[in-house]
Order: sequence, then structure tokens, then C-alpha cells
Amino acid sequence: MQTNRDLAGQIIFEFSQDAVLQAGIEGEKNLTSLATMGFALSMDHVETLKLDFLRLKAIGFRHLKVRSSTLTRGMNGAGAYVAAEDFKKLLTRHGLNLIAERVEDEKTVVQLLDYAVDYAQGYLFGEPRAVREDSLKPISALEPAAILPFRKAG
Repeated sequence: MQTNRDLAGQIIFEFSQDAVLQAGIEGEKNLTSLATMGFALSMDHVETLKLDFLRLKAIGFRHLKVRSSTLTRGMNGAGAYVAAEDFKKLLTRHGLNLIAERVEDEKTVVQLLDYAVDYAQGYLFGEPRAVREDSLKPISALEPAAILPFRKAG
């Protein structure tokens, strides 16, 4: 990655919560090195919200992906310290963006508007498709991933 720092603004490295929690001191140093080079880090497959958000930020994480169902009806089950309505404020205090994932219908979008999520991902915005061989581009021509900003209209 040191020789490809010019890609830092285009790449977000995503790691599962389990991988991050199991990384140990050496793994955390490696993650911090990536972040120091300018690459963004995102935690995915979040099962528990009992996290040390200051530590995540110190390691270099910028994004936390949480299932939309956790935000809309499962905060207690995920061990959250705060209600869903206050979760984004907690993350903001620690410099983290909230990505709601598995957004699959308009009803979920309406529910998520109350939670001030930064971005949303899911089948509602486009289902995954196989890549055609003739559509592959060189890495320098790749566009950012399909994570859409999530804001109230008006």
C-alpha cells in the first residue's frame, strides 16, 4: 500500500468486527499503518455494539456498518449503550460515520431517517450483478464503491 498511496482516497478497507477484535496488538498496528497512509477503515459484520469507539478511532477506523434491522429494532439485543436515536451522536463524538446496511425496502428508509445515518447500502439501491468480462477497467479508472449518502430531503 505504501507504493500505492495515490489510491488511498478511493479504497476503503473493510474488516469484520470479529477480525478486528481478534487482531491483537500487531494487527492493530497494521491497521493503524493503513490509516496513517490515508486509507479508510470500516468495520463490517457488527454483532455487538459494546465497543470501545475511542479505540476504534485511535486505530484509524472511519466507518461502522450496522444492519438496518439492528438500528430499527435490535439495539438492546446488540448491547448498545444508547438508544438508536442517539447512536449516531455517540459515533460522531468519536469521529465515526454510521453506515446502515441491508436496506431493502422503502419502509426501512423511512425508519432510518430518524437515526441520522450517514450512508446506506442494500438491495433497495441496486442488487449485485455479475461483472461482464468486457466491462473490467484498469484499477486507476475504478470509481468509488456504491455506498450512498443518506440524508433527509429538503
